[in-house]
Amino acid sequence: MKFDEIYKPPFHEVLDFWVYTQGDVRCFDWIARVDSRTRKELIRILNGNSKKRVKHEVKYDKGIVSIKGVNIMLLRGWGHLTGCGALNLPPEEAIEIQDDFGEWIVKKLKQEI
Repeated sequence: MKFDEIYKPPFHEVLDFWVYTQGDVRCFDWIARVDSRTRKELIRILNGNSKKRVKHEVKYDKGIVSIKGVNIMLLRGWGHLTGCGALNLPPEEAIEIQDDFGEWIVKKLKQEI
């Protein structure tokens, strides 16, 4: 299974803290104070609705996306990936899916894809 089969845009924010996919899978949480305008623009970039790009360093490591050295997003959806009432994937496959999604976020925010 590929990450984009699970984490499908358009992404949308819920209560200024959580971001969900088209199918209402929780995909990441904001873990730093990010103003509303910036959050909305980052989501627009991820959804392909903006030509802007993040000009600062963007990295992904172990479930966390950082911009300019500040941890911004915590990837979510582990229960959906591994739960017996959900996709019931083996942990190794779930890790690969989350890591692929994290790397995609980095490339998308930098407008490399």
